[in-house]
Amino acid sequence: MDAAVEVAERAIEQLGGADSARGTSTLADLRGHLGAHRKARPVADFLDLTA
Repeated sequence: MDAAVEVAERAIEQLGGADSARGTSTLADLRGHLGAHRKARPVADFLDLTA
């Protein structure tokens, strides 16, 4: 989970931030998949950051 969140954070940086129109759909899909793992601290932090 740590590695997945780290990669997702780097991808957001490359896309120009979590509010980038280009990444909105992809981010929504990723958030949906990660939601099942919200109890993992890095995932919870990522979901909060990208809410």
